[in-house]
Amino acid sequence: MTGIEESLAELREDPNVRAVFLKAAGKTFCAGGDLKHMKATAKWTYDQNKEEAFRLSGVFNSLRTFPRPVIAMINGPAFGGGVGLISSCDMAFAVKNASFALSEVTLGVIPATISPFVVSKIGAAACRRYFLTAEKFDVEEARRIGLVNEIVDDVDSLFAAEEKLKKSLMRCSPEAMKSSKELIDAIEGKNIDDDLRMFTASRLADVRESVDGQEGMGAFLEKRKPRWTVVE
Repeated sequence: MTGIEESLAELREDPNVRAVFLKAAGKTFCAGGDLKHMKATAKWTYDQNKEEAFRLSGVFNSLRTFPRPVIAMINGPAFGGGVGLISSCDMAFAVKNASFALSEVTLGVIPATISPFVVSKIGAAACRRYFLTAEKFDVEEARRIGLVNEIVDDVDSLFAAEEKLKKSLMRCSPEAMKSSKELIDAIEGKNIDDDLRMFTASRLADVRESVDGQEGMGAFLEKRKPRWTVVE
């Protein structure tokens, strides 16, 4: 997790980054927490455990709030915190033999740190089943509950999906993608009332006056590609 945290901090400062693809080096996407480390925490104080959990939550939040699209490319099993990582991403693609589980209760603990991200992604109903039963579920179920967006045959197909997605993302304004992520977070779960409608109207007015908003409309009217599609 430290590596993810450091990489995101570095990428956040790079204006040329258009998207982040989260991938695993081995055959498992993420096996969850380190059991030896978890055993060691049994001897920690309450405050030590709380401090570490809050820092870990910051890693998931850094993924969720990263100013560009973050895409999980799932090449194998994802358990525990691995499901939290996927839930913190904007979208996820998975091979057809991937499997998933939230198995914390089998260890006598709960998926507390990842819970805000997982509940937001798959909903309370699915969490009531998989938090409480620790059942393993397949990729079709992951897609049904909203954890995964698309299923591919194998790792080669996963790479092809990544290349296709990159082409799509290069057509999009980086700042508009950032603002779209912020918009989703701002309106998710809110009642549709006059205040919310006024908020969205204000956001549209803001982006129409922005540099990318002016560039995008100008490019459309002048029948040319906007500047952000040009990669140096």
